[in-house]
Amino acid sequence: MQLYIYYYMLLSGLSHMNGVCDTGKRTSVIESHMYSRTVQTAAHELAHNLGADHDGEGDAKACRPEDGFIMTPHGQLYDEFTPYSRNPWIFSRCSVESFKKKLRTKSCVKIAGAVFNILEWSKFLQKQAGDVFTPDKQCRLAYGPNSQFVGTPTEDICHILKCTKPATRQRRRKFIFAARGTMCGENKWCIEGRCIPKS
Repeated sequence: MQLYIYYYMLLSGLSHMNGVCDTGKRTSVIESHMYSRTVQTAAHELAHNLGADHDGEGDAKACRPEDGFIMTPHGQLYDEFTPYSRNPWIFSRCSVESFKKKLRTKSCVKIAGAVFNILEWSKFLQKQAGDVFTPDKQCRLAYGPNSQFVGTPTEDICHILKCTKPATRQRRRKFIFAARGTMCGENKWCIEGRCIPKS
């Protein structure tokens, strides 16, 4: 699906601000195209629905957008030379404070049975995305059916997973974050861009 607004063609998600308890406003729409980007966009739009502003704006003025947390107003671009940062996987302190402040006043999120089925949710926690999607499948999800993973499953794939992107005249390399749970060595997996031992 391609989201489009006449003044902003690179839009990847829409959400009602602070609409989590309003029946007509408690949904978000995201564009699904690259696994890692889709997950970040979903978290970003859900945060808006829970009342969080972009970093550097509104109640989040104290947090710098260039620090690249989930609520940055613009997507972060990464390549193999970008230093590691945990920020793309976490919320800034401004976002966390906003969640705490706004969720204290939202009665709909305090009634667990009304919105949350622990048995249904536990099925989704049994496997990580990296258990389901191999590096090759992650590349195909991001760049199409002819894309492939380049390299070996070693520690550096967590921060930058390299994929080929077939073009008409040349094969270009593209970079994505490896999905959570992607193997990165013997008895190790990727969590938040780092290769850590499975526990």
